[in-house]
Amino acid sequence: MVVSPAVINAELETLTGASIERIPVWVQASERNYEILNILKFVRCIDEATSEFTKWTTEDGRPDKTGVYRMFTRLQIQQEAANGNHLFRIAEWPIALIASAQAKA
Repeated sequence: MVVSPAVINAELETLTGASIERIPVWVQASERNYEILNILKFVRCIDEATSEFTKWTTEDGRPDKTGVYRMFTRLQIQQEAANGNHLFRIAEWPIALIASAQAKA
């Protein structure tokens, strides 16, 4: 994720600790500074009982992905599994980025 340094304040760094990596970048067409915010923390926390999803099947023609999550129409996480993590990716579906209410503030 590309963000301005103003997005990453001291409170966010305190909440996330070593679970983020900040990489300064220079954008030629802009006078502003930017950073790549790399989320390093992966948490296993999908609540399959209340989520709505599809998984890859052998009929999809991707045997390397059979049984892996393909799409979510409703993603629910187990709060107890995510407890204490404020900014992370879901281990089983790393495309999703989860931010707690405190991290969003």
